[in-house]
Amino acid sequence: MSVRMTEELHDALDQIFSTWPCIDLAFSLPSGAWLRPDAIDGKHRRLGSLDRAGIEALAPQLWARALSGFNGIHWRPASAASILLDDLDEATARGILAKYRALGIETSAGSYQIVIATARALTRMEQHRVQAALVQRLLDAGRHADCGATGAGQYARLPGFPHPGHGGRVVRLLGSSGALLPLLDPDALLDSGCDTPMPARALGGQGIRVPRPGVPARPQGVRGKAAVDGPAAGAGGSERDFAWACAQVRAGADLESLTDTLAAAALARGKRRDEAGARAYALRTIEKARAELG
Repeated sequence: MSVRMTEELHDALDQIFSTWPCIDLAFSLPSGAWLRPDAIDGKHRRLGSLDRAGIEALAPQLWARALSGFNGIHWRPASAASILLDDLDEATARGILAKYRALGIETSAGSYQIVIATARALTRMEQHRVQAALVQRLLDAGRHADCGATGAGQYARLPGFPHPGHGGRVVRLLGSSGALLPLLDPDALLDSGCDTPMPARALGGQGIRVPRPGVPARPQGVRGKAAVDGPAAGAGGSERDFAWACAQVRAGADLESLTDTLAAAALARGKRRDEAGARAYALRTIEKARAELG
């Protein structure tokens, strides 16, 4: 472990834990797929509610896992009091850091993630709505943001560890906001017209892009266009939802993100009238897909 990388990680932990008391960790493969719970080493893909001491105790294992297995290391606040924006340019990322209490991460050359602290913990669907609204505002202002990165509960990359998808380039800390800056008020956004979620669409308007990290956008060995394009965008569409869910389950998709995506799509096209009904529909669809695949 090099001194530079150790300092990068410790600086990032200082900034993270100055805002969030506990975080969750997750691991991914270079392909973007999550490690499965039945991976060779028997480790589950998530480690939840870790404080600073817990992370430091795990640091040698995390380094060994990142370097020997070339795995990505990801984190998110355990409290769900946050929003993640992905694939921002540097000017946009620094602008957000100057406005809200947040943490900026350089994931690759010229590409940044921002984790913004919110005034309260959000449900998964609320996170989706607020993310979608913020991304749309950035796009309307001529800024770049990943319109597919509106899956609730997303993980950011942890600075100080290699990025498997970029030749092992170390993920770096861009910076963080001062504690005196305001927390993002999610209710102001939810009350201003984003209470009916409109899931982000892939290029060309074809379905919903799968949230990253965690779910392969174009998994290998799956059948049909629905496997790539996402859940149905129009009325009905249960058959397409089921086919897409089968493909994603077969590809090792993260079931929590898969549930969020299906539920958001069902709400957006009016298949279900509320979040509870949409999530129940999504869970039934996923269970049927898992049963179908054995």
